[in-house]
Amino acid sequence: MNTRALRGAETATEQLQLEMERLRSELDRCTTRLQLTEKLLEHVADAVFVADLDGRIIDVNPAACSLLGYERQELLKMRPSDFATNASWEGILALIGTMELGDPVTVQRAYRCKSGEQKIADVRLTRENHAGRDLIVVFSREVTQQKGLRSRQNDGMLTESQQFTNADSTALDVTEGKRIEEALRRSEEYLRLTIDTIPILAWCSRPDGSNEFLNQRWLDYTGLSIEAARDWGWKVAIHPEDLSRLLDVWHKLLASGEPGELEARLRRFDGVYRWFLFRAEPLFDETGNIVKWYGTNTDIDDRKWAEAVLGAEKKILELITGDNSLTTILEALCRLVEELISGSLCTILFLDADGERLRKGIAPSFPPDFMAAVDGVNIGPRVGSCGTAAYRKETVIVSDINTDPLWADYRELALAYGLQAGWSTPILSAQEAVLGTFAIYSREPRSPTPQERKLLEQFAHVASVAIEHTRAEESLRRSEAKYRDLIDVSPDAIFIIDTDLTYVLANPAGAELAGCTPEELIGTPIAETFVPEERPLLPARMEMMKTEPYLRFERKFVRRNGDIVPVEVSLTTVRGRYLQAVLRDISERKRSEEALRASEQVARGQVEALTYSLDVLATASEPEKFLGKMLSTICRLLTGQSATLWLFDEPTDSLILRLVVDSVSPVGFDPEHQLIQNPRSWKENPVIQELFFAAGPIVCEDLETDPRVNDQFREYFMPKGTKKFLAVPILVGGKVRGMITVRHGERPPYRAEEIGLMQALAHQVMLAIRLTEVGDQSRQAAVLAERNRMARDVHDTLAQGFTGVIVQLEAAKYAISEGDRRDADSHLGRAGDLARRSLSEARRSVHALRPQALEQDDFWQALKGIVKSTTVGTTLHTTFETQGKVPVLPPAWQENLLRIGQEALSNTLKYAHARNFRTRLISNSKELLLELRDDGNGFQVKERHDGIGLTGMHERAEEMGGELKIVSSRGKGTTVTAILPFNPELVS
Repeated sequence: MNTRALRGAETATEQLQLEMERLRSELDRCTTRLQLTEKLLEHVADAVFVADLDGRIIDVNPAACSLLGYERQELLKMRPSDFATNASWEGILALIGTMELGDPVTVQRAYRCKSGEQKIADVRLTRENHAGRDLIVVFSREVTQQKGLRSRQNDGMLTESQQFTNADSTALDVTEGKRIEEALRRSEEYLRLTIDTIPILAWCSRPDGSNEFLNQRWLDYTGLSIEAARDWGWKVAIHPEDLSRLLDVWHKLLASGEPGELEARLRRFDGVYRWFLFRAEPLFDETGNIVKWYGTNTDIDDRKWAEAVLGAEKKILELITGDNSLTTILEALCRLVEELISGSLCTILFLDADGERLRKGIAPSFPPDFMAAVDGVNIGPRVGSCGTAAYRKETVIVSDINTDPLWADYRELALAYGLQAGWSTPILSAQEAVLGTFAIYSREPRSPTPQERKLLEQFAHVASVAIEHTRAEESLRRSEAKYRDLIDVSPDAIFIIDTDLTYVLANPAGAELAGCTPEELIGTPIAETFVPEERPLLPARMEMMKTEPYLRFERKFVRRNGDIVPVEVSLTTVRGRYLQAVLRDISERKRSEEALRASEQVARGQVEALTYSLDVLATASEPEKFLGKMLSTICRLLTGQSATLWLFDEPTDSLILRLVVDSVSPVGFDPEHQLIQNPRSWKENPVIQELFFAAGPIVCEDLETDPRVNDQFREYFMPKGTKKFLAVPILVGGKVRGMITVRHGERPPYRAEEIGLMQALAHQVMLAIRLTEVGDQSRQAAVLAERNRMARDVHDTLAQGFTGVIVQLEAAKYAISEGDRRDADSHLGRAGDLARRSLSEARRSVHALRPQALEQDDFWQALKGIVKSTTVGTTLHTTFETQGKVPVLPPAWQENLLRIGQEALSNTLKYAHARNFRTRLISNSKELLLELRDDGNGFQVKERHDGIGLTGMHERAEEMGGELKIVSSRGKGTTVTAILPFNPELVS
């Protein structure tokens, strides 16, 4: 019994050992597959995360560490919300909580890397059950470069980490076989979960290259079964054009044992080929032998397409920027698009100037007959693909020409040339104007893929750039030709200056200004054409040109021969690099400005002299003072050493020295002067003789060498520093009445403007002299006229009365002789009456010495008349003002007030040099005021004597029972006020 039981135990033990060996073998196989899977995950390009439902990351692959920049151990301590922006674990669970196990959820989110950089990733999340435990598996593929959004801050991103670790096996009280079975189950489930979940085509091959395993995604993509694809059956999914190259590389990798990769096209289940990146990695055992090859296929078709489009676009842009015709550029564009879209035919048509018809353009794959047939077709709403696109200004897609109504009128033409589909888009300018159309045709009915439609519109834009660039270049060439013609014929000097401030171009006028050929000028620093004192200004002006679009200034241009030319410079920036300088010779303008300044000096001198002469003459100033002022003005304006006035005395035939002044005041006469010693010696001086004979100015530029100057004259003036002089005659009625001379030391030659100025001032001097003479004559004539009037009054009044008295007396004498006493008394009585009347008339005659103006007008009108007549023709401005009614005054008052007004006016004219004189009469119930006011020099009242009649004015005011007030101060004018008490009885 015991033996049997023992044998049974031994048998059970052997069976258990065999089962354990089987399980160990199976475990080893699973472990190998697990290692293979882990190896695959290590080399998968996508980042893989595994997290539990509590949000803890429990495993990651190296790609995840590379994506985020964290170490693996750092990530195992984190949660997805630590690096997924705008994401919460609750949101992640809500996102996938309603999905079945194994069903993926795809989103796009942003990750925040350890460095702070943000990356965009396509994220695929799957909820899986592993050993009764729900896990979240996350595959992330970076798409930042494709999206161009590496720094977008506002996108949220939901990421979860994936990769499984072996779940802890609970060490329960079980046999080792159960532990092995549990580990095997977990291993295979983990392997299946991992390989079928990763969003990539994965496979495994034997050391000889034959396939052993393909994941479900690979099978789903190609549509092949595992039986058809194993071993070497997968080759049927490779594009025939790529197969031989792929096998060649694959065999080289098998032979070398090195990992590798290549690009090839893989057929999709619907027959469409897409580009994939094939990667292969060997797995070695502990002895170094290759156990397996593992690999992945990554879809890169979008990238390949983008690279091809970018390359084509780059080639076209290179052609555009090069020296190529528009035809060459657009032909290359069409051929590149035909290469990108296999079997396509491209055409570009141009819209004519009137915007109504399409003209043949570029169509490298179309027969000429077809292009001739469409040349000149009108655009419209149903004119094929191109005519409609130009009309609508939008893309037109015709997938089947056989049935599309847009081709109803042109279907036979298209089908005759084998065209079945046509996609066209308008070529628009920057201003949205239609330039033409770009079309892609196909020989089989089909619609464009999104990529192809984008390509159509993208290369229409490139064609627009080419057309507008070429037209702009042609316009620029025409403009440059015109500009070249313009600058060549421009009278202004035009230079182009480089950034190193050297001349790089000059027009003929510029070369002429520089005094050399254009070739000699090129490369010359512009500083060489600046005078030394202006060179420091050059850096500041160049600095200003960085902010100012235009700069204008004047400078001195130094020619090659050293001559200096004044120029006006207009400086502008050309194409952001060069400077264009337009220089205009302003020598003539400078001369004109100098002449203008000289003319202005002459005019100012004349005005100044004339104004002063009128002021002085109007105020009856002393002639000597006026003439001194005029000569000082001449000396100052001509910057002379002195100026001298000589007057010709015709009765004695002599030149009389009237005045000598410097620029400030008169100076004393020099008794040693030849003409002072002998006023008639002018007849022996050739210079003065020439002046009297020619009646014109005499200019002596060099006293020492001028042959007209005699030795005595030269010896007198040269020791005084005189080296030149100018003399002008004083003319009256064409006759020389004298001369004015001004002498100088060193100075430039006399200009015509200066000579003219001195002549004009000499005329002013002569005018002043003549006006003074005329004034004296007028005053003498006035005195004589008044005497004659008085004589007439005396004769008319007294003589007649005296005659009557004599007649009566003689009659009385006769009556007495006849003894007729009564008759004699009668005659004597009449003689007495006549005598009394004559006495009254005598008194009236004496009284008639008052101004005659009071005979016709009242006092106020008479005073206004005298003021106006006295000041007429002078610079003194007079005004009159009354306040209240002007009363009728006693004759004595009228005479006294008139005399006071005359005296005040006379003082103003003689001494005040005033501009304004105001007369005001104020009448009210209490007093009468006569106010006379000027704005002249004024005086200190206490310092003045009675030379200006102040005493007489006071006496006249007191005679009328009033008073006279005088207010004056130097420089502030004078006010004289007569104040009279108002008596109503005076008013008649």
